[in-house]
Parts: sequence; structure tokens; C-alpha cells
Amino acid sequence: PKNGIHEVNIDPTGMIWLPEHSGVQPSSVKRLLAFNPETEKFDQMIPLDPDNVVRNQIKWAQSIAFDSKLNIYVGWIMGGALSKYDRQTKKVSVFPVPEANAIVYGVIADKNDNIWMALWDSGNIAKFDTHNNGWTIFAPPTYPAQVRRLNVDAQNNIWFGIWAAGKRPGKLAKLDQTTGRITEWTVPRQNASPYDVMQDPDGNIWSADVGGSAAALWKFNPRDASFSLYPKPQKTADTPKIQVTKDGAIWYSPRGSLDAPAFGVLYPDMDKITSLGAYYQNGPPGYPYKLSAPATRASR
Repeated sequence: PKNGIHEVNIDPTGMIWLPEHSGVQPSSVKRLLAFNPETEKFDQMIPLDPDNVVRNQIKWAQSIAFDSKLNIYVGWIMGGALSKYDRQTKKVSVFPVPEANAIVYGVIADKNDNIWMALWDSGNIAKFDTHNNGWTIFAPPTYPAQVRRLNVDAQNNIWFGIWAAGKRPGKLAKLDQTTGRITEWTVPRQNASPYDVMQDPDGNIWSADVGGSAAALWKFNPRDASFSLYPKPQKTADTPKIQVTKDGAIWYSPRGSLDAPAFGVLYPDMDKITSLGAYYQNGPPGYPYKLSAPATRASR
């Protein structure tokens, strides 16, 4: 049987979670799948909208995030909502985004258990406060725009890329949670399309850029606002996701590459690399802060 999955993530207990994207059928019930690597079986198949809050005839789940209690949040790219699976009560709640025709793409959690979403349709950034279930919508200076993924850094700032459009250049943006201010830097690259962003252990921001004359990775140094470009061997293949390891290596997976269909890794400073293994900075799921595993594995 087939199943359409767009994102996979691992919680601190080692459980692997997969929200169904297109699913078995586009119009079928979309579920959150829990795969147990010890038994090599799917332990749970949890409907993500049990009360049919999302009224789309066809609804697809997309990205996934964990809060400090290991509750699971899944965005609806077709449905304009956020689902929460409570690990204690085993219940799913669905919260519609308060923006018409919202398309939820990337989803991340910050240190304070706020859930942040990139809204692909408008370029806005949505914040969901898990303490009061309230929403805040942030519009960047470059608006409207196309934003795919976003991330949180060790200081709890929110970073995201904004795609170029016509003569308007691509941007890298930072939302400072202490002030609510969004600062943008122009990416010095024609038709820049930064898909994903992530901070490395030294505080640099890395991005997988699918625009320009060739797909590439680039680094932004916030201390002097400089950019460094690293062209990839897979020139025509975009890269929708990157992962930075504790040693500072940047792993990526090109999509649709005929030249070099393989995983790739960039070692910015080979002298600092102590292992060829890809280890998370703080263990799974790879956040810039540590999530603690439950005392018992029964809470899976």
C-alpha cells in the first residue's frame, strides 16, 4: 500500500512520528503515525481531526513539532489549522489559524512552548500560545511574500527566509521575541529562495537556498551580517530541509537530482569535525535546547 508522508521526526524516547500528508488517499482521514523502532511496528495511528474541525473536502497534514511535555503539534497545509496531540490525555484538539485561506507550512516549537508556523499563502508568521490557546500573527516588512520553513535559535529568536519575487530580492529575517521586532537582511544572490534555516553551534544561521543559478547552501554570520555561499554538487535539485549536527556539519537531502541523487553533507571546518556521524546538538528532535524524555516509556 502507498502512503504520502512529508515529514518525519524523532522524540527523546526514540519514537518516530509521521503525520500523513496526502495519506493513503487524498480524501482519506489523515493520521499521526507512531513507529516503534524496537518492535519495528506502528504502535499508534491517531486521527488528526477527529471532530472534523477542518472542513476541507481534501486536507493534508504537513510539519510536526514537540513541546516540553512532548505533546505533538501538526500543521495542516491543506486545512489552515494546527492539531495538538496531548500525550497525557491521548486526545487531539484542532485550532484553526485566524487568517483566511491559511496554508501552514513549517512548524516549530520554542523554549516557552509556543508553536510557530510559516504561512505560505501570505508570508506571515503565526504564533500559537499553548498556555492560553491564543494566536498572534506577525507580518514581516517584506509582505506579501513566500515563506516555507522557519526555526528557533538558542536565544529563542525565530528565523525564516523570504523568497525573491521579480526584482525584489530574497531576504533572511529574524523575529526577536523580546521586542516583537522583525529584522531583515538581503540575501546577496539573484532570485534567492531560502527554503529552510537553522542555527549552528557557533551562532551562524544556515539556509538551503533553492533559487539562484544553482541550488546552494549559505551561511549568515549575525556578528558582522556577512553571507558565505557554498554551491552544491546537485545544481538543479532543491533542498527543502537541512539539519545541523553538534559538530557543525550541515546535512541536506537534494530533491529530484539526476546529477547526484544522494544525501549530502557540508563540513565548514573539517578540523572541528570529530566524527562522521550525524548527531543532534541536544539529542532528538534536534532543537537548540534539550527536551527531556518522560520517566517511563508508557507515555508514548
